[in-house]
Amino acid sequence: ASDRGIVRTFLVIGAVIGAIGVLSGLTLGVSTCVAIAEIGIPLPREYYISRLPVEMNLIEVLVVSLAAFGICLAATLYPSWEASRMRPVEGLRHG
Repeated sequence: ASDRGIVRTFLVIGAVIGAIGVLSGLTLGVSTCVAIAEIGIPLPREYYISRLPVEMNLIEVLVVSLAAFGICLAATLYPSWEASRMRPVEGLRHG
């Protein structure tokens, strides 16, 4: 495989893993917020409010999701670059 093909393979795998992580985190986070908003978490009397407030902002959710996906892609850059520079014999020698 060419160096560019190796980098592309690592980036595609990183993108798939990142997408799965972002989608599962987004699903879990939004469903938890909706459940807390519906059911409510009571707070002790020391607080001025009786229930834990929940507010979801679409822009914030999108920015955090895109940032998480970008970090996943950025985390694949260095390993893909190192793997593309390694010759197959060196990879087999160093395991």
